[in-house]
Amino acid sequence: MKPISQDAGYTLRQPLYIWAGACILLFLSLPLKIALLGFIFLLVARWGFAHVRDAAWLRRAIGLDGEAWADHSPPPRDKPWLSAGCGLMLLAFVLMEYIQPYYFVQDDAFCGSFPLVLHASRSLFSGVFPNYNPYQFLGWSPISEGIFALAYPPIYGAYAVARFALGNEYLAYECMGLFVLLQGFMATYWAARQWGLRPPLAMAAGMAFMLSGTVLIVGRSWSTFLYATPYVPLMAGLLAQLRSGPVGWRWVLALGAVIGLSFYTGFVQIWVYGLLWFGLGAVVLVMCREMPFRRLLWCAPGILLGIAIAAPLLYVQMDTASGIARQDSGLGIGFKDVIAIVLPYPFTRAPHPQGYGVTRHEYMGMYLYSGTILAAAAGIGFASLAGIRWTRQMWAVNIWLVGAFAALLLAFGDKAGLWWVMRHLPLFHFFRNAERFMLLFNLCAAIGGALVLQRTVSGWRRGRRWEAGLACMAAALMLYTAFMARTSLYFIEAKPYPPLPAYMAEALKPATDAFPQRIASLTPWESIPARSILPDYPLTLEQDIASVYGYFSMSGYDPMVWEHEFYAQYVRPRLHQADLSRLEPNAPAPPDCRSMRDAIYKAYGVQRVLVFEFFVPRFVDAFPELGETDPSRPVRILPVEGASPLAFAEANPAEPFPIVLDGHGATVDVSGLPQGGPFIVNILAWPRFKVYADGKPIPFAPDEWGRMRVDVPPGAKMLDAAYCPPWGAGFVWMLGLTTLVVLFMAILARQDKNRA
Repeated sequence: MKPISQDAGYTLRQPLYIWAGACILLFLSLPLKIALLGFIFLLVARWGFAHVRDAAWLRRAIGLDGEAWADHSPPPRDKPWLSAGCGLMLLAFVLMEYIQPYYFVQDDAFCGSFPLVLHASRSLFSGVFPNYNPYQFLGWSPISEGIFALAYPPIYGAYAVARFALGNEYLAYECMGLFVLLQGFMATYWAARQWGLRPPLAMAAGMAFMLSGTVLIVGRSWSTFLYATPYVPLMAGLLAQLRSGPVGWRWVLALGAVIGLSFYTGFVQIWVYGLLWFGLGAVVLVMCREMPFRRLLWCAPGILLGIAIAAPLLYVQMDTASGIARQDSGLGIGFKDVIAIVLPYPFTRAPHPQGYGVTRHEYMGMYLYSGTILAAAAGIGFASLAGIRWTRQMWAVNIWLVGAFAALLLAFGDKAGLWWVMRHLPLFHFFRNAERFMLLFNLCAAIGGALVLQRTVSGWRRGRRWEAGLACMAAALMLYTAFMARTSLYFIEAKPYPPLPAYMAEALKPATDAFPQRIASLTPWESIPARSILPDYPLTLEQDIASVYGYFSMSGYDPMVWEHEFYAQYVRPRLHQADLSRLEPNAPAPPDCRSMRDAIYKAYGVQRVLVFEFFVPRFVDAFPELGETDPSRPVRILPVEGASPLAFAEANPAEPFPIVLDGHGATVDVSGLPQGGPFIVNILAWPRFKVYADGKPIPFAPDEWGRMRVDVPPGAKMLDAAYCPPWGAGFVWMLGLTTLVVLFMAILARQDKNRA
């Protein structure tokens, strides 16, 4: 190994060059500015590194001197540090719940995913698999989208604990939150140990990752983001095992289980990013000669097995999401906000990259906080890499630091250029929000920074004591993060979910259970349903909250439904005609919107319209019956005259037929129609429905409103409309891929045996 001074190779002899470069920056485009600044940073770093008198500790910190991955700790030392870490994670959970009860029910979790989970869990525990949700969007299948974790088994375990053990089903997400925090900590601890970290710093890395601001603030807002998080460090630990030595069928099964189960959490973006990081990491290790190419081939059956496990839901999701296109703005974290990664509130403040947040803005900078000690160590370690000659050894030993830097560049969005390139590639153009790469940055910085610290203090006189002290300081800072992560992407003051006032329960009660009614909410925003920070907001039953209370609503909260070609063909154009989202702020609704909305309400069987008291002044001209504001009634309820029933004969639309809507679809008693004929089931006729008359399949088609229209055979008694996602085709793919995995593993095992 050459001395450090010979590695440097560059000196800055003319300071005038720096001034000239600064002037040139004024006339360059943003990507060129970034490139030039990066080059200047490289020169300065190499110059500074070359002039350090004693750089041995720096070489040791980045793994170029000594044993980069060595850990000679006896196994019994794991137990006290792992137990201490689990206890501190439990303490962090108690802190979060003490400061803000129902900590993990905020933003989209409050308005969208949790109501759907409650309905699916109730349906499953009543004996009906929740293929269908009749309460939102005139009926649709959220489980088929795969984005709400409705096919993720631990969700139902958490619901069972909350409902049957704790006596409060609204605590299901809190049970799930505690489970995931402990799961993620232990997964990160295990991964850190696999990469050579000793127990104290492995504990610090686990806490730094799972209690980072990104995991807490985004996780409490988007629940599936939280559930996907623990599987990323599990992939990292399996990559370490692949690097360390030969692997076999047990490793393949573990990799397949991690990849497959992580898909069911519902956050496909994190699933793809985790696979991308794992694959690139394995390729880099092979290119750096850290492991042989033949060992890389064992990744193929593992990844195939993971896809096979995910295949049932993956096939259904691809079938449901076909024809949906999404766009991204290219926004990301700001360069000036990087300091918030290492300094928490109140030392720094930063906005959310996408402008999220309505209240508690002062805490939003915690979204970026990754832990001062390990994140700073990772930054120093990466800066040190700029001052040496880049070799295969450097890339292999510091793969975590390089990964952290790459993830940070992607989190900057289009400003750094790398995200702009990636989001124009196939598959990746579906993904949005570049700042989500902060999750990978946090993991890489936590383990990479801990490795830098471990290598640094290993040569000190009392290095092990320093390790323990730094680990305890890092853990204390992460407890502080749990204490200060008090905001969410949209903070809602209300707690889930207040009982309906007596006047609302009475007004919304149907005459009989056999003839249910549908409701709608009147808000100034129809394309994206309104939400409010006011405590009475849940009483509007807006977004997906109707599923909590068991009312059939015309509205819902799901961008994939809004953008689906079927919904866009039949429902969305009519809503846009009466769309109130184009109103100027605080402008009243035009009187002519009344006739357009009445036509929609009557066609879809809406018999009650809910108006939040806060919005009454905006609609009083179009709906004079609202009258003056009444603080004693937070929600006004307007009747709709002449609304269609939820099941009726086309020849007599005023006569309702008994109908039952549940998790499998709709069941209608048509015994009162002995002559048969055209019949309307007032739900959206999604393509995956199958309709049966007395057990015999009959065809159906959407009418002009997108409702289900069938020809009832004469003499039929019962009409059954069942929503049937293509689970069977998914299981066929699962079987075929599993067969390929077995064949692939047999070939690899035989070749390895022959070589031995």
